[in-house]
Amino acid sequence: MKIYQQIHVQKVFISEKRPDVCTACPDFEPVIQWADDCPVVWHIVTGRRSKAFGLGSCVYIGWAQRSMAPDAILERLRHFKELIDGNSPYHDADSMFRWRGQFTLAHYRETGFRGGFFNSTTPNILEAA
Repeated sequence: MKIYQQIHVQKVFISEKRPDVCTACPDFEPVIQWADDCPVVWHIVTGRRSKAFGLGSCVYIGWAQRSMAPDAILERLRHFKELIDGNSPYHDADSMFRWRGQFTLAHYRETGFRGGFFNSTTPNILEAA
């Protein structure tokens, strides 16, 4: 019998802002780097403040919608980044969905932001009459 000792080196990508999120998949390296460079996206995809892109949003694939597992967070980040960059395989680069992602990214930190574009906090003019 022969015995060989084998050493396996695995590259793991870990977020600097969210050390609980890590992966060995190199496809997610640019996604993690993007999110670390723009930390508001971590809040968008893990919080409930954004109806369009937050936790539980139906824009994401089913298994990733409500989970806080690192793989699910990375999947939501990947989807959001593709949309923002205009590289989504599901939407054209000039679609309303890309605009919605860019709007969310630009206005997320504003007071009262919820991302429900058709939910108005102003009184209905017809009800006042």
